[in-house]
Amino acid sequence: MPWIIERYIRAGQSGFTPAKLAQATLALAEMQLGTIRVRSMPFVLRIEPCNVCNLRCPLCLCGNRRDTRPKGMMALDDFRQVLERTSKWAMITRLDGLGEPTQHPQIFELVRIAKSYGTSVVMHTNLETANCTHPEPFLESGLDRLVVSVDGADQETHERYRTGGNLETVVRRLRSLVEARRRRGQRRPILEMQTIDFDFNRNQQPALRELSRSIGVDRYQVTSVQRSLELSHYEPGRPKRCPWLWTVLSVAWNLDYRSCTNAWSFAWPHRNMRELPPESFWNSRAMQDARQYNLGQTSKSIASDPGCRCNRCYEMMVVPLRGEYTCD
Repeated sequence: MPWIIERYIRAGQSGFTPAKLAQATLALAEMQLGTIRVRSMPFVLRIEPCNVCNLRCPLCLCGNRRDTRPKGMMALDDFRQVLERTSKWAMITRLDGLGEPTQHPQIFELVRIAKSYGTSVVMHTNLETANCTHPEPFLESGLDRLVVSVDGADQETHERYRTGGNLETVVRRLRSLVEARRRRGQRRPILEMQTIDFDFNRNQQPALRELSRSIGVDRYQVTSVQRSLELSHYEPGRPKRCPWLWTVLSVAWNLDYRSCTNAWSFAWPHRNMRELPPESFWNSRAMQDARQYNLGQTSKSIASDPGCRCNRCYEMMVVPLRGEYTCD
């Protein structure tokens, strides 16, 4: 819970209202209590604008081309439908999924639409597509927080994971964003430079932190992805509470619901927003079973479903991690 609050509270302020804050408090309380049939609705909306990417990151199912779903871009009308159906309770909209969001040709229009429905908007990007050439669209769209991936202090290290990426391009564009924001006297978007912690870039992280200071971003974040069995602290029967099942609604580019954003390529729960509104989905039998499984692994429907990520989730310590991490 502290991580969820710290991660979103600063960038999410533009989406706060008394009613939404009360609803979010209830959602967090029900997560801690392990409520199966909830009264609350999720306060974070995770939308996948597209499932295509310009890079070939080896641990990403989009980058390594192992995502077997049809490729596509979310239509503007579908996007409006998602916001229309969730605007009463969603405080924060995250525009990212199994793909690079700025590959969507109308990505800044998506940001403007989300802002018009009263949510704050967060986006993660590699900052290396044609839509990222100029800083003005980022500043004029109303975007609240932008997280930019930089995984090495030199080109060789950066492209070891960001295959096909160019460090000089990313740094130049980040500097341009910082300078354009300063000229305009804006505080938004909050700019964060993020590094994935790998063995091969760990010794460069001090230099990357210093690079972030020299650029002038607001925050430098190191996120852990590769995890060992020793670090996972797996305890049978004592999984962590899964925030996705109580606080975050994930919607794919074609309006398919997903259990979480670690499961874009998994078919479960086999439902689409066109056929089932969010209020009905959130307390559907599938979601109640998933919460029950997270609490005690007692749902037979979840345990026996090969298309569900919940029954193999080491993120929530349902099972121990074996082998190499793959970002879904």
